[in-house]
Amino acid sequence: MKLPVNKVLKDWLARPRNEIILTSGGLGTGITYVVQTCLSFVRNAIQVRMAYAARIANEIEGRTIHSTMQLDWKPGSVLSGIEKDLENEVDVSKCLERSAEFKEVMHCLKKPSILIVDEIGMISFWLLYWIIRYFFDKKKPVLFIGMGDWHQLRPVKSAYNMFLVDCLDKEFETYRIELVENKRFYQMYELVIERLIGFVNTEDEEGLIDYVRETFPVVDDIDESLLTRCTIALAYRNNTVNLYNKYYI
Repeated sequence: MKLPVNKVLKDWLARPRNEIILTSGGLGTGITYVVQTCLSFVRNAIQVRMAYAARIANEIEGRTIHSTMQLDWKPGSVLSGIEKDLENEVDVSKCLERSAEFKEVMHCLKKPSILIVDEIGMISFWLLYWIIRYFFDKKKPVLFIGMGDWHQLRPVKSAYNMFLVDCLDKEFETYRIELVENKRFYQMYELVIERLIGFVNTEDEEGLIDYVRETFPVVDDIDESLLTRCTIALAYRNNTVNLYNKYYI
């Protein structure tokens, strides 16, 4: 079912229950900004925000999944063992069955009303499934909001992310919302983006590299020193970019 984020959020506030919103959007959609803006109006609700990577978690004023759920990810841990066993498993049911013990080794100190996870395309679907089940099995109703890009390459240690399976839809009230690119992209760039998405979806790494080199010959001249200078320039202009996005997205 597809509805705007703000309408689903208002509906949940009026009638709290266990509910899932999977919000997808690629470059230029302003997905994080849209969701954070909506959530800023419900600050009185206890929120837990997290992401797989620390940098992304900081951007949404949250913490990493491992820190929030007090997960041991070192070699020999339950999590690392499950990841090793399921890295190439494509049967969704077998993944959920093998990873069921994962739910017993996580613990969150907070009891949120709203749970937000960013960049869910990077996360194994079974890991996210059991995190959701952990909170949904409590007595308090929880709204789960997952954000990410369904075009993203598969997680490193799983065949699927949550966008590619329907196990949640079968068990819980689930809304899938896709945001579209902002109109500030010119038509020529939209065509390039569509071609790149096609290569990613078909996992054609060779075709992707050839296409980028043919379309942007300058790629062959990029070296470490140029990347360093670009990083410095981007860091210098970061505040300006944030202000631009805040105004136009």
